[in-house]
Amino acid sequence: MKIAIMQPYFFPYLGYFQLINSVDKFIFLEDVNYIKRGWVNRNRVDNKGNAIYFRLQVSGASQNKKINELSVVSDSKWRDELLKTMMHSYGKSPNFEAVFEMIKGVVRSENSLVSDVCKDSIVQSCSMVGINTPMCSSTTYQNSSLKGQERIIDICKQEGASQYINPINGQSLYSKEDFDKNGIKLNFIRMNDDVPSLSIIDSLMKIDTSSLLDEYALI
Repeated sequence: MKIAIMQPYFFPYLGYFQLINSVDKFIFLEDVNYIKRGWVNRNRVDNKGNAIYFRLQVSGASQNKKINELSVVSDSKWRDELLKTMMHSYGKSPNFEAVFEMIKGVVRSENSLVSDVCKDSIVQSCSMVGINTPMCSSTTYQNSSLKGQERIIDICKQEGASQYINPINGQSLYSKEDFDKNGIKLNFIRMNDDVPSLSIIDSLMKIDTSSLLDEYALI
């Protein structure tokens, strides 16, 4: 059994979805500390050749709080601005209508927690590209006292996983030797160089994104 464990992000990049598609089960690591100016609540889209940021507005953002303890700013201003950004950036894109309706549903949902909105953005995007990988929350495992690699290995053991896959930048965080000692194969997924590192929204708007889900290498 192959699994992956990642923090929930707001409409993350295509590589995140390649990761989900490559495993048998995907786990949202949502009961870990939020990182300010990280990628949990923001990403980039293409606006006439320029990469511009869009953001999920977080109320009382603090690195002393866990992702699933933070709330979304309740007013509609940021939501309206985000949707305008999508209209200006992709209004003439071939898949605009369907993708915009999906984004609007996520942005205007009644979800009040940052983690829930982020997870919804991922689940809805997966649905659009035909990814059916089962997903669950890290809170299921009741091992939040463990940290970093130790916790990841413990979740793998609880799941009976034989393989753990992580994005390429996880090479500095995880040791193949330590995973091997626990009977788990560790691999890292790397997107092909010609795949843009913008939000999944960019490819959803422009092309058949499902055709890119296997454009990666495992190392």
